[in-house]
Amino acid sequence: MGTFTILGTLNKHGIRSEYKVDLFNPEVYDTDKKIFNCDCPAHRFKSSQDNTVCKHISFIMCRVLGYATVDFFKTFTLNKD
Repeated sequence: MGTFTILGTLNKHGIRSEYKVDLFNPEVYDTDKKIFNCDCPAHRFKSSQDNTVCKHISFIMCRVLGYATVDFFKTFTLNKD
């Protein structure tokens, strides 16, 4: 599906943080592999250990792609339907 860039907040030096969110198509990649990845600290340290997704992945899934299903938030995988 591609890589998305999410713009974060401005720091005290006026530099805006950027996060890269990678989403992979489960029909192309094995569904046992990770199909979501974000380079933010929350995803790298917390989400990966807890098997959750960070707010950046949730934003892309819900607001950009319009894919907000109960199954997604229970399993964090895309249905092949």
